[in-house]
Amino acid sequence: EQTIQNQLHHFQRRDLRSAYAYASPANKRATGPFSQFVEMVNTPPYDLILGCERFDVLLEVLPDGDSGEEGRGAGALERRDA
Repeated sequence: EQTIQNQLHHFQRRDLRSAYAYASPANKRATGPFSQFVEMVNTPPYDLILGCERFDVLLEVLPDGDSGEEGRGAGALERRDA
């Protein structure tokens, strides 16, 4: 949970290099190199989190248990601006 909070903190500040550093190895394989990650987060719907003042985590992503997987699940964020 702290890792996700840290990553979201960097998205709020538009610090994509630091946000990318918090991505899991599986996520980095899925999104590709940093340049591709930057392109992805600057397009809808991902761009909504960049620079937002506040966000609320609506669903929790849980680890995969004893399977040895890094974790899986579904998550959602809700952007809140003043």
